[in-house]
Amino acid sequence: MDDFESYSTGVNAVFQAPGYSGSTSGVEAGSTALVSDEDANDILDPGVGSPGSQSNKVAWQWTTAGSGFIRLTTHNTANKPNPFLDLSKGLSVYLKLPAGEIDLQLQIRETGGSGPIGADGGITGTIERTANPVRITSSGCWQYVYFDIPNETWESFITGDGVLDGEWGTLEALCFTAVSSDPTTNFALYLDDLYQGTEQTPQECTPTPTPTPTPTPTGTPSGKVYVNDIAMSFKKAGPNYSGLATVWIKNDTGGDVEGATVYGEWTGAAPGTSEGITLSNGKVTLESGKKKNGGTFNFCVTDVVASGYTYDEGMNVATCDSITAP
Repeated sequence: MDDFESYSTGVNAVFQAPGYSGSTSGVEAGSTALVSDEDANDILDPGVGSPGSQSNKVAWQWTTAGSGFIRLTTHNTANKPNPFLDLSKGLSVYLKLPAGEIDLQLQIRETGGSGPIGADGGITGTIERTANPVRITSSGCWQYVYFDIPNETWESFITGDGVLDGEWGTLEALCFTAVSSDPTTNFALYLDDLYQGTEQTPQECTPTPTPTPTPTPTGTPSGKVYVNDIAMSFKKAGPNYSGLATVWIKNDTGGDVEGATVYGEWTGAAPGTSEGITLSNGKVTLESGKKKNGGTFNFCVTDVVASGYTYDEGMNVATCDSITAP
């Protein structure tokens, strides 16, 4: 439907700015949604196409951390407004969230019509929203979300009835809700490669290694860090499940360590690696790849890098954990 390659950088395409909709709340003035060449999806399913060099960068600031809602609407956008969706097909979205957490939902306007996919379907019709938000956790990698439109559970948005009717509608909005436990206020979210069809098989992400910091003149870290806890959970997106590991890093005086990069390895249902940076509470949530119908997700911390500290695995309260989904 759109890969944002045909536009000049700095223009609106598909989506209006977060603050455009009157339904948006808790967002400071000055939010934007503009085509950018800062980053681009690098895990696109090779069967779909080749990676490009542009994406849609959405930037905003919550007025209060952990509180707010964004209706990222397509309402009469200058480029590709109100794009038609075939309601018998799923919708693939690639995204990258360098910091913070959000819950993602899809809104569809029941316009009727006959397509084609991506054409302007207008702004008349009731609106339905996916009932089960997808938790998006910060990562240095691009992530893939698939909305299985014919099989999703729907809820009413303002005028709807909680049932998705008809053969055609429009992508009315992507909705983002702040996560109450997330202290992040400034957000940058990159969106790319919106496609309709069957579920894709994205490429594995290869995280960029964190450069080794240049030693200070003393060259001696001031203490040690260790894993205080690993809390496992999982999330569901359509028929797919992924594992979540919330890792808690402390130092040898018992303090929470902010800014530590945690590296982990997943085995079992969705093998792979992931990494993330701890927040002020010393915690970071890492996510596995996705597995249709779920399974057992095994996770182990492989390294922790924190400026001024050395990682002492022997002090760990936990190094590995697992969870079975569903």
